[in-house]
Amino acid sequence: MSQLSLPTQSDGPVPLQTVLRSRDFDDWQASLSALLGEHRSELLNSRYEQDQLGFQAHLRAGRIADVGVVAIEGVGRTRLDRQQGAESFVLWLPLRGWVRETVNGEEVLAEPGMAMLCRPGQHLRGESSARLQGLSLVLPVELLGSLGFRTQTSATPQPNLLGPGPEAQAVIAQARQLADLVCRPALAGSGLQPQEEVQRLCETLLDWQAAHTESSAGPLPPSRSAAIVAEAETWLQEHLQQPLRIGDLARQLALTPRSLQLAFQRQRGCSPMQRLKRLRLQALHHLLQRPELGALPLEALLESVGLPSYGRTRAEFRHWCGSSPQELRHQVLTHAPWPAQPRSRIGSTRVTSEYTTAGTKR
Repeated sequence: MSQLSLPTQSDGPVPLQTVLRSRDFDDWQASLSALLGEHRSELLNSRYEQDQLGFQAHLRAGRIADVGVVAIEGVGRTRLDRQQGAESFVLWLPLRGWVRETVNGEEVLAEPGMAMLCRPGQHLRGESSARLQGLSLVLPVELLGSLGFRTQTSATPQPNLLGPGPEAQAVIAQARQLADLVCRPALAGSGLQPQEEVQRLCETLLDWQAAHTESSAGPLPPSRSAAIVAEAETWLQEHLQQPLRIGDLARQLALTPRSLQLAFQRQRGCSPMQRLKRLRLQALHHLLQRPELGALPLEALLESVGLPSYGRTRAEFRHWCGSSPQELRHQVLTHAPWPAQPRSRIGSTRVTSEYTTAGTKR
């Protein structure tokens, strides 16, 4: 049992596989300790519950990119006493039943439709309902720590419960979508990109933490937020072709990722990476309106502005623009000649206009 561990990382999602199906409480406890962190729990079944339900446990484990996924099903009320390891965060998504735990002296009740984030080093005590089902997402501390996400060692107490607020619900929705790639292998061919889905989960967690920070410390001054966003967008436009993460942008501007999140939420109503995606879609739209680029493969245009495979971009472009890239290109080519469009150097990482008006060079 001590050799039990999460699947190793691979190029694609590793579907859930059963790692434990048992009626032995000690096996259950040892398995959870190996997968999620030290558990020292106790079975609390009443005599009636023991006679009618007994104890049953079913654990399945999988992985998507850097994130481990553990599906938990159990029958048997337990008293929980666990220590979150220093190497990972665990995001618990209850699907059935509840878990009530005390963290940092504060009682947290996680029920379906909510989530609980266990931070490295936290000691959690509590109990569970007699029937429990849910998903645990194991996120390496390096994945979130590199983005400035706070661990339990932060001076200011950090929230654990993700409840009804919009930022918390965005985390829960993205976590469920990420887990679906492991729980439902048929989605592997849907065009969803594992690394992108992990990045989106990190972004939503940063948005949630930023909202909590803003509510407790106050927002950035509007003038400061506007200056940050303007400088950030200029840099992003110059580096559209490159694979970028929020940490890259934060280092370039000598800011923390949290400050960037707060500034973009105030000025644009979205995260920096969501804004980057919009800038890339706008750049693609601009290139597609140039008839002289009609012979180039769509993949070349996508690559020039840093967009992923056509299947995923097609849906996002249609949602934003109302037509797919192929449809827009067809419209441009079949209705040529169009009025002269601002010309862009496709070889550049920034789409720069060479003409200010039709036929008039700068």
